[in-house]
Amino acid sequence: MNKKFLPSYQSLELVRGNSRYYIKVITETKKGNRKLFRNTFNLNRIHSIPERIARGEELVNKIRFWL
Repeated sequence: MNKKFLPSYQSLELVRGNSRYYIKVITETKKGNRKLFRNTFNLNRIHSIPERIARGEELVNKIRFWL
């Protein structure tokens, strides 16, 4: 029985908006539909912008490792 390998995500990135930061993940379902998730992971509660960016990049790397 041949199984098709589907990647768990198509895009994973830290998005830096004007005042909000979030992690954007685009996944594809088995039917070929795309789903968009935008999670903040409480990044916007960190007041220091360099610390917020560092924490966001750390989370992106952890999510890539997990997926």
